[in-house]
Amino acid sequence: MDRQEEFEAKLEQVRSLLGAEQVEGILISEPHSFAWMTCGGDNHVMLSGPTGSGSVLVTADEAYLICSNVEERRLTEEETAGLPLEVRTFNWHDGSDRQVLREVLGRGALGCDVPRSDAKDISKALVRLRYRLLPPEVERLRWLGREAEAAMRQACLEAEPGESEFELAGRVAGACYGRKMLPLLTLVAVDDRIAQIRHPIPTDKELEQTAMLVLCARRWGLYANLTRLISFGPLEADLRRRHDAVTLIDATMIASSTVGTPYREIFERAVKTYREVGYPDDWRWLHLGGATGYAGRYFKANPACEEVVEDSQAIAWNPAIDGTKSEDTILVTKDEIAIITEAKDWPMVEYEVDEMPLERPDILIR
Repeated sequence: MDRQEEFEAKLEQVRSLLGAEQVEGILISEPHSFAWMTCGGDNHVMLSGPTGSGSVLVTADEAYLICSNVEERRLTEEETAGLPLEVRTFNWHDGSDRQVLREVLGRGALGCDVPRSDAKDISKALVRLRYRLLPPEVERLRWLGREAEAAMRQACLEAEPGESEFELAGRVAGACYGRKMLPLLTLVAVDDRIAQIRHPIPTDKELEQTAMLVLCARRWGLYANLTRLISFGPLEADLRRRHDAVTLIDATMIASSTVGTPYREIFERAVKTYREVGYPDDWRWLHLGGATGYAGRYFKANPACEEVVEDSQAIAWNPAIDGTKSEDTILVTKDEIAIITEAKDWPMVEYEVDEMPLERPDILIR
């Protein structure tokens, strides 16, 4: 399947929503959805923006790229080249794409994946189209997983005592940019802060012995998520017990992630394992993860989750216990559960869960 074939397959999926949502056109503006629709195109300027700098408009018969004159050259030459999109532009100083949309749709109803006063919000329906990855997307995700793991490993091997969490985060980010990825999220905690803060954005605190580094890397709109821990000196017995416990929980969640399994069942089994390893309440202090792909997490597994594991779906589990955490990104198909951010040249903890041998990353002693 080449890029144009992938695009045509996605056009068919989007067009299936026209009647269901009772709209004549669907505008795809949110950066993750734009990347999905354009098979890896990127419409972002600011990483944190809810909308990108251009959109794809899909109607029953046509597909359009809509953007300002400022963005036209980049989006047409670098992000959507070769795709069968009719380009419609507006002047940046006109301030809006509304006139262009009316010229195409007339009085027809518009659906969109971001809030607009002139459109119906159909974001939930569009997001669901991204859950299952097509073969080219799987290949892109596998590449991303390998490179994200390599970037994280480089940062961990280069880290030194005395460096601040900001400096450690900078090592992760630099390794990502060097491998042509965007570090969408870099969390770092050192020493006692690992147990104190579950989402540790970097601070000035300096590394003495132990560090936890977390990365969500993005390329082509796809995400690879992973966590690693390093220690300068031997582990205390309590941390050894905690890390063995959390990696067993992670291995149990991975082994449970088979096609058709409800996410709530995986969550419930994880909570049961937390109790069995002696940390019955630690699951309460951080979500355990969920489906990923064109988002850090589409949703998080919980007792009320109604989703089931789908074929060709990416998942990132991230169980934590005070002072440690275990996280990688996996790809689930009918035939296998593959860890796409699998640790290389790294100490591992070995398990067998449901007759499935699994290795989880240990804490690297430097």
